[in-house]
Amino acid sequence: MKTFDIQPVDRSLAEAIQHKIDNLNKPKGSLGQLEELAMQVCLIQQTLEPSLAHPCHLLLGGDHGIEREGVSVSPREVTWQQMINFTRGGGGVNMFCRQHGFKLRVVDVGVDYDFSGERLEVRGERLPIIDRKIARGTKNFLYEPAMSEEEFNQAIAVGVNLVDDCIAEGCRVLCIGEMGIGNTSPSSIWMSLFGDIPLKECIGAGAGLNNDGIRHKYEVLSRAVANYKASPKQGRLEGSLFIAHELTQFSPNDVTIFSNCDSVRLTALNGWKTATLPVVHDKNGIPNAPVTFTGFWDFWKAREQSYTNRSWQNVKLVAEGIIGDSVVCRVEKMPSRRSTKFRLYADEMGRQLVADGSDFIVVVAEVTDDNGNVRRLARESITFIVEGEGSIIGDASIGANPRIVEWGSAPVLVRSTHKAGKITIIARPTYEGVHAPTADTLTIESIPAQLPQCYREQQSQNNNIILTPTTQPKTMSDAERRRSLEEVERQQQDFGIK
Repeated sequence: MKTFDIQPVDRSLAEAIQHKIDNLNKPKGSLGQLEELAMQVCLIQQTLEPSLAHPCHLLLGGDHGIEREGVSVSPREVTWQQMINFTRGGGGVNMFCRQHGFKLRVVDVGVDYDFSGERLEVRGERLPIIDRKIARGTKNFLYEPAMSEEEFNQAIAVGVNLVDDCIAEGCRVLCIGEMGIGNTSPSSIWMSLFGDIPLKECIGAGAGLNNDGIRHKYEVLSRAVANYKASPKQGRLEGSLFIAHELTQFSPNDVTIFSNCDSVRLTALNGWKTATLPVVHDKNGIPNAPVTFTGFWDFWKAREQSYTNRSWQNVKLVAEGIIGDSVVCRVEKMPSRRSTKFRLYADEMGRQLVADGSDFIVVVAEVTDDNGNVRRLARESITFIVEGEGSIIGDASIGANPRIVEWGSAPVLVRSTHKAGKITIIARPTYEGVHAPTADTLTIESIPAQLPQCYREQQSQNNNIILTPTTQPKTMSDAERRRSLEEVERQQQDFGIK
């Protein structure tokens, strides 16, 4: 892999540069941000006489395999169509290059199309699309690496050589752009992984996805990231483990674990049983087959540890993921003890709640112990309270609120109002008591709706919802009504109706 030694800007000339800027024939600071840009250019070029000679714009085209998953409103064919459009001077980039005197270089690095014979006309000069094609698009990174290491290094070398060519021609100002349908999908993942930012905050509408499209895009990219992290091949980010067992009196004796590691070591009840089993990786079948440890859970043995030996801390399963000879990840799981508190979370599915009066979100209240373990067999009743710009869908008549806990959790649907703002959800026990779980509070925020409202919602005295149109229907005059009836009679006569 090629490395680059990029040093911080040397600011030793800053004082001299500022002195020159301040002593130009103008009031000090009168050019505002332009003076800041002048300082920046002088520092980059390390001179008091900056030059912006021979500006060049590199436009790199390539297709993305992830486009096959419907993450963009446009098909991949638009990539090569736009590239040809650029060669004919029809793109926005062409206009900017002509306006500011930039030399435009259109480069095919990986477009899924053969551009033989296509050329770009700029001021009478015929420039070819530069052929640096590495492949006809990347692979679909939902299922496999988008590029091989060789292709990656080749792409970096293409960029280096193009920049070197521009500099050799005296270029002192260089800008870079790209064209490729589906390009915001890998960009979102890079932003998330390199910037340590939640993926849902990095995903947008791209070229015009609607809310359903954004949600689908988030689901696809989330799966891609999860698959990448779980890949046993080179390039895996980290080992992962999941214990698919709830440690209840009704749970099976066998314990199943999902992992991307080479092998998994499981220890039950603080050494009562331990074993190491391999994880089968089949590139033509299940990439990471589940591992089953036979007879590693015994409820009565666990009860003996907790109640007879007073060692409830030993009642746990400890799984360790092993790659090569090293333990790379570790997960513990314990059965929940007494229910002590509720825990709220919003299942946003990668999108924010829209304040249009009809959008809703699922909010889940879990019953946990002091250590945060979910009590799957809890039978509490939870009452939800919503404050702010939201309301609960349903009531006690349909078992929506209060809600009986099932398998450790209770969901509720929270609907937005027509006004964007904060919504506070409170989950408290329906039946208060000394040993009842403590309440929890969650605050979410809705965003303004993009479309105008068709109906205005009002509540009557008997709590019924009344919808009235935001615009009143046009009332017909007597003359208009008569002409309409005459037109109906004429049409009936044309069809032979008397």
